[in-house]
Amino acid sequence: MAVFGWTSLTIRLKQIRVLQESIIKKILLFCIGAVILCSGCGSLDRPSEQMASASLTRYGVGEGFTVLEFKKTNGQRSVINGVEHYEIMFAAKIKFVVDLMKIPGWPSSGYYWRAGETRQITGHCMYDMTDNGWRQIEVNCPLI
Repeated sequence: MAVFGWTSLTIRLKQIRVLQESIIKKILLFCIGAVILCSGCGSLDRPSEQMASASLTRYGVGEGFTVLEFKKTNGQRSVINGVEHYEIMFAAKIKFVVDLMKIPGWPSSGYYWRAGETRQITGHCMYDMTDNGWRQIEVNCPLI
């Protein structure tokens, strides 16, 4: 009977050790997941440079240019009428994909760009915070 007692005790200790290892693995996985999740939380803090670059790219499709280079130069958070806003200022290098000419009556001297020409521009993108994250409300980049 003594042998049987030692055997069941040994089996029970092994079961406890396996259970402890399982709990430790779960705790480690939880901690790793929490670190990964928290490292991504910054994306809700403010719009990313990639979001602004994508906004300018979408804007450029309608204006006849593509974005070759994009660099965020500054950013500013504000609250207007209880709505959180964020403005990203940028510098970009664009390439015209269609010919672009001045519309008569616009201020400044005339301008004309041919498809394939490149130009450095500056501008800004505005975003508001919604329940689903940041939403683009404006892209402004004068080509003059």
